[in-house]
Amino acid sequence: MNEREALLRAICDNPDDDTPRLVFADWLQENGDEARAEFIRVSCAMRTPDLPDAEFRAISARAEHLRRTHGSDWKYELPQMPLSVMYSTQHRYVPPGLQWGEFRRGFIESVRITDEGIALFLKDQDRIFATTPIREIDIGRSKIPSSRGTFRSFRYFHRIEVICNTLNQEWGWGARPQIAAFLDYPQLSRLRAVHLIGDARGLAEAEPVLRPILGDRLILTLEIIHPRRR
Repeated sequence: MNEREALLRAICDNPDDDTPRLVFADWLQENGDEARAEFIRVSCAMRTPDLPDAEFRAISARAEHLRRTHGSDWKYELPQMPLSVMYSTQHRYVPPGLQWGEFRRGFIESVRITDEGIALFLKDQDRIFATTPIREIDIGRSKIPSSRGTFRSFRYFHRIEVICNTLNQEWGWGARPQIAAFLDYPQLSRLRAVHLIGDARGLAEAEPVLRPILGDRLILTLEIIHPRRR
């Protein structure tokens, strides 16, 4: 493990602590990557308590400028799925199996896995979770009731705080035991929220199934997708 890898590992192992991020920023500056170093610093500075509004706006604008200028290059440095999982269908274009989220405090903390990319994601999980502090995972249309089986070789449940899932036909009263068993998985000790995505009818049916299971322990958020008009 080289120095860069060790610094990134410290960030991934301590996602709530800004100190490893700022140490990495110093290392980046010392090694000529001043833009990324500044981006990490200003992104962390935005969380400073009682920051004056004018200062926050200035820092936020600077962070946004750096993200727009360099963000795509920084994302390209992260592990990428092979192009073999990209293909076209009659109705849509299926993107790579791994889609990175947005930057938070200088690093990507969320990832979406398409159905086509689950196997590749699991195969490359060690490299992914050693590169950036993932805390939110979107498992697409993978079925939460059976995801414990689908992700049985996943070794980083203990880092996940938010799980996103697109509704599918397995959501229903009959799935309550499987959903409860999945959410009680011991390694999901950091889980604090479940985010469901679907149409209004599907969410209306799924919400009463999930609310009693989550209780006061977990937050449930819903995102309605409106069907496109033809």
